[in-house]
Amino acid sequence: TSATDAGVEGITDGTGDVGSPEEATRKLLYHLHQLANLWQPVLSRQVYAEAMGRLLRHAADPLMNAVLGAEAIDVAATTRLHRIFKAFRDAEGGLFGGEVRSETPAQPTNSSESEGAAAALGAWWDRLCILGDLMVWSLNDIGDHLSKGTFRNLSAAELCRLLEAIFMDSPELRNTLKAVRHA
Repeated sequence: TSATDAGVEGITDGTGDVGSPEEATRKLLYHLHQLANLWQPVLSRQVYAEAMGRLLRHAADPLMNAVLGAEAIDVAATTRLHRIFKAFRDAEGGLFGGEVRSETPAQPTNSSESEGAAAALGAWWDRLCILGDLMVWSLNDIGDHLSKGTFRNLSAAELCRLLEAIFMDSPELRNTLKAVRHA
């Protein structure tokens, strides 16, 4: 099963037309930004963050589950998946950082308010960010991040399965899988 096929290829635009996963993600995030424009002025910060966080998670979960369940993810798919996960990360600043843009998803911010919102989103958000990063990291990068605890919200079994889906079998992959199992 291809991660992109199972993740967002089946999302329609309401007319029954299926677009690219990137286009579906762009449209989804656009509509979340529209909701943010309407909700932020009238909802308390906590209620808004909980509601938007649930919507964002509801939108991201099918993609994350498809990626974690994929048997193989080719190079072209990793590039596409990275772009999709990055779009979610980039939107976080506009959805939770207080500055909502109506035309397109916001660029990432470094505000402490935005970082606080990401922390409040919980472990699923961390998993989303890690899945996006894994799409462009090398085995050496992954080894470096193992010692930093970067993968704390993925089980060893999930991480091993994902690495086996992304990378071709090699001595480097086998060494990385061994390190993951012993971390």
